[in-house]
Amino acid sequence: MLDSKYYAENHDPVKESPSRSRLFSYAYLLQTDRLAFLCPLLEPQRRLVAQTGAELQIVSPEQSFTLDGYGDVVHSYLHDVLVEKSAELEAFRAVAENRLCLDGVEETALSEATSMSGPFTFKDTRDFSLRVLKAAADEYSWEVRNRYDLEQDGDWTREQIETRCEQRYEHTTTCVPVFCREHGQEWIDLYFFQNSSDEVEKEGPLKLL
Repeated sequence: MLDSKYYAENHDPVKESPSRSRLFSYAYLLQTDRLAFLCPLLEPQRRLVAQTGAELQIVSPEQSFTLDGYGDVVHSYLHDVLVEKSAELEAFRAVAENRLCLDGVEETALSEATSMSGPFTFKDTRDFSLRVLKAAADEYSWEVRNRYDLEQDGDWTREQIETRCEQRYEHTTTCVPVFCREHGQEWIDLYFFQNSSDEVEKEGPLKLL
């Protein structure tokens, strides 16, 4: 539940009874326990409502206000709330912030992330690991020109991918691989979607070796 009404810099809606009561009323009607005021000019804070266990938060940038900074904290808040109900958002966010790492597959295919007839199945783990490695080494890596620059043409990395796939039941599980780069380091994360339980498991980082 979000309150996006404008509040002046020195006006704290958490301490103001009418604003707080109004938000609590809406939250009660909608049966939610995550409440937030969007206040770009206030200090971020978080409070627990003892009577109900609900969390009341002021969403605001840690640093001085910028449009990008404000957008980032609102995006992060929404992600943190929604991922509790839809675990697959963790993988989708990772793709949005990095690269989908599967040769021949575009991000638009994420709508089929849990489909057992889609591109993210791994019944042939050897073929699947090759598609991941080709995308990582041939397309995205800044450290190697292609997979043939890796030890044994990337067989170690492929074996790591295959081992993690083989630990899952391939008839009810799909995998979204993500290529990541940060501070000069490159790696692959694997997000496994358990269709039988709506769970998402992350494996990684897997280095390109």
